[in-house]
Parts: sequence; structure tokens; C-alpha cells
Amino acid sequence: MTTHEARDRRRYALERELAPHVEETWAEAFILELRLRGVPGPRIADALVEADSHCAESGTPASEAFGDAVEYAASLELPTADEPVGQRLHDVLPMALQVVAVLAATWSMVDARQGGAVEITVGAVVAAVLLAGECAFLSVLVERFFRTVVEHPVRTWFVAMANMGVLVLLMLALDGVIAAVPARPVLAGSLVLMLVGAVWQARHNGTDVEEDLLVAPLATPTALQPSRAHAMALRLQPWFLPVVVLVLTAVFWVLG
Repeated sequence: MTTHEARDRRRYALERELAPHVEETWAEAFILELRLRGVPGPRIADALVEADSHCAESGTPASEAFGDAVEYAASLELPTADEPVGQRLHDVLPMALQVVAVLAATWSMVDARQGGAVEITVGAVVAAVLLAGECAFLSVLVERFFRTVVEHPVRTWFVAMANMGVLVLLMLALDGVIAAVPARPVLAGSLVLMLVGAVWQARHNGTDVEEDLLVAPLATPTALQPSRAHAMALRLQPWFLPVVVLVLTAVFWVLG
């Protein structure tokens, strides 16, 4: 087996499991389009299994039987997960908490090492408010945001970098000091907030996986479990930022 074949086997494992008689690329595009539309996992699996049954009985490829995967997925008009705005904001809170904590930790690290105070500037407050507003805005338009990321990844990256640049410029330009507070409590508090956010995000990820898996209608209980690699990634993802910042803090404290 070549490296390319091994990569495709891993990439299309889910498509092969749910729809072995459907072209893998067609099934992938079909799933992605319905995911971007916010259709729950079980409903996506039902629709794909129905398409697979038709292809198995007729012997016709899905691309001929149903046409373009994206257009066919849109034509089904499957109901989406009607998640209230308040719930979406609640879902983004763990990550937002970690981002704020990381900013506070890096901001106060130097002063904490020297036993001084960290200055809260006008620019820092404005940047924090804008960042919180952006997180709230994206949580409301999450489907549109993910579609933009998937369809225009390079453009999205440049926009994200430009946004970061604007926030940095604001912090540098609006340097008026509002208050000065001891840096060590700020650093300690930010590390605690990061750990709280990580635990919160880990619990949230576990709930999402259980409720939104793509599972065939007659799947066995073992099929309800995510793959080992996927489950491991979900368990580790919330701890990435805290571990990086804790390591950097320890190194800076010892070598700084």
C-alpha cells in the first residue's frame, strides 16, 4: 500500500463505513455541506445511508443518481440544529476564557518575574472588549464562519492576521494607563482561569461528541464511539494553551 493510499484510507474511513457503495469524494462533500449547514450528525448519517441504499440497489454511482453532492445536500432541506443564541454564546465561553487568560498571562509575565506591577492601558481594555465582541459575533454566525474558513482558507488567514495586527496597534497607540495592579496575582489568576477554561472545554467537547456523531440508523453500540485518534484529539485540545503557557512561564521564571 502506497503512502497516498494509506492517507486516503484514513481520510475516507467514515465515508466507507456509512456508505460503502457511494464514491468517497462525493460522500465527503455531501457530509461537509450538511455540516456547514448545521444539520445534526444523526440526520446526516440517515441521509447518506439512504443514498448508499439507492446506489447499492440500482448500481448507479451517486454522482449520476443525485448529481453534484453539494447541490443535492442543499436540495434535501434537512432541518438544522436550532441552537439558541444564548446557548451558542455559552458554548464559546470556555475558549474565550482561555484566550483572555493567555493574554493576561503573557502580558503580566515580565512584571511578575521582577515583582512589579502590570499597567492596564486604554488600548488593552479596548482590545479586550473588541476581542470579546468578535467571539460573540462569530458564535452567532458560526455556520457562516466555518463555511468561509473551508471555502476561503487563505483569505481567512489574512483577515485573521490583519485583525490581530489592528488589536496590537490599538494596544500600542492607546497607551494611557488606567491603573497599575500587582503582576504576580494577575499571572496566578490567569493561570487558574486557563485551567478552569480547559476543564470546561473538555467537558463540553465530550458532550458534543456523544450528541452529534454521524451514526448509521442500525449502528452497534461500539460504532457510537469516536475513533481513538479523534477521541484523543478532543481530550488534548483544551489543554494545549494551558500547557504551552505553563511551560513558557516556568522557563521564563527560571531563565528570565
